[in-house]
Amino acid sequence: MLRPGLMVVAIVACLLASPALAGAATLPHLQVAPAPSSHGYLRFDVRGLNGPVQAAYLELFALEHAGPAGVTAHAIAPGGWSESSLVGSDAPPLGPAVHETGSFSAHSRVYLDVKPLITGDGPVGLGLSTSGVTTRWFASRETSTPPRLIVVTPGPGDGTSTAPPPTFPAAPSGVPMPTGDRPGWRRVFSDDFVGIALDEDRWGAYWGQPAGDPGGWWEPSHVEVGGGAAILRTYRDPAVGGRWVSGGMSSAPALKQRYGKYEVRFRMDAGYGIFPVLLLFASADRWPPEIDFAEDGGSTRIRDHMNATLHYGVRPDNRQIQRRVSGDFTRWHTMGVEWTAGRIAYTMDGEVWATLTGPNVPAERMELDIQTQAGTRGDRWNPAPDDTTPPRSTCRSTGSSPTRPTPRCGSPPEPCTPSRTPSWRSGGISSTGPGSRAPSCRPSPGPCGGRCARPTCCRWT
Repeated sequence: MLRPGLMVVAIVACLLASPALAGAATLPHLQVAPAPSSHGYLRFDVRGLNGPVQAAYLELFALEHAGPAGVTAHAIAPGGWSESSLVGSDAPPLGPAVHETGSFSAHSRVYLDVKPLITGDGPVGLGLSTSGVTTRWFASRETSTPPRLIVVTPGPGDGTSTAPPPTFPAAPSGVPMPTGDRPGWRRVFSDDFVGIALDEDRWGAYWGQPAGDPGGWWEPSHVEVGGGAAILRTYRDPAVGGRWVSGGMSSAPALKQRYGKYEVRFRMDAGYGIFPVLLLFASADRWPPEIDFAEDGGSTRIRDHMNATLHYGVRPDNRQIQRRVSGDFTRWHTMGVEWTAGRIAYTMDGEVWATLTGPNVPAERMELDIQTQAGTRGDRWNPAPDDTTPPRSTCRSTGSSPTRPTPRCGSPPEPCTPSRTPSWRSGGISSTGPGSRAPSCRPSPGPCGGRCARPTCCRWT
């Protein structure tokens, strides 16, 4: 049963428009090919809205994988055409682009934000195009996974919107977290963040002050789980003297390994002085090394790029190799890193966008960390929030999926290293070996004096 305020609108028409093909609605698929070959045309009949539209999404079911240029939604005239007679020469022209998906996987649900096109009850026309070089294939209305128009209106009582639609954590990027083993990789850890709390056997929540960032502070209460996502919230917390407080989480309780492929699906609200970091940190609690495979120093008011940074050398000699990729990171993207002997490959939505090779690539066990933090006033690279910063910023992740290289014949085995007992507050329970557990970690007496090397401001012994 759908929640109040959420309406799924039945599709009225679903077809392919091609200069040489009419009556395409009888096909079990919706085809969107590169121009000028064909576009997809959809029509919905919206009825029974109980208030102003607060969100609206077109849901499609992808039959095949698509690269970085996915599909784009356009407004079209809802009338003057029909499934049985439409051909390319009679097709209504595509209006301005409303939203583009980016890449997506086969057999996944793809979402496009079409709120600007839904103004009330009545017919709605949507056109689909692609700037890619290959055809995009989706299920049509004749299948069990037809296109849907999902409209969110105010919930009962207070005029506020309900939660996003069921199964919506994937929207609007349309690139779901990968599942199972990958070619050449064996999955060893994954988390889709189901439930209402962080799994303490898998994650430890940050607490304390980040090293080198007196303007930042972490509290476990700023890490939440709900709606199929882990949510890291940053805001002025009155419980900590009104200072900017953020959330962070480490996989140290469950996953510490040498080499692997890591993927994290996330998005981050825009906001000056607040930034996310997805990283691998040395389990031996020394720094460098560190592999940041998505970070934004918060020095702009938009999320139009991410950096990937390898930190290496011997402290205090922190040497860096940095790369940059553009994108709208207020929308969902799957960022990752493939880390093997002497090589690092950074990935975005399943595609490698930069590589590093050489002796500076770490060769020791590391753990996955996901964090946000506020910067420090006067810091050039990580500035403090200002008057333009939203009072609350969130970073959401709908999944993480680390894997290890698949063993090959003749490969030496991974050394057996005893797990370490935690001496820092992770907010969880850490595994010390098969079938045994360490006691729950307890709060340290202070913020580590601001001298801890590791980002969690914690130490393993």
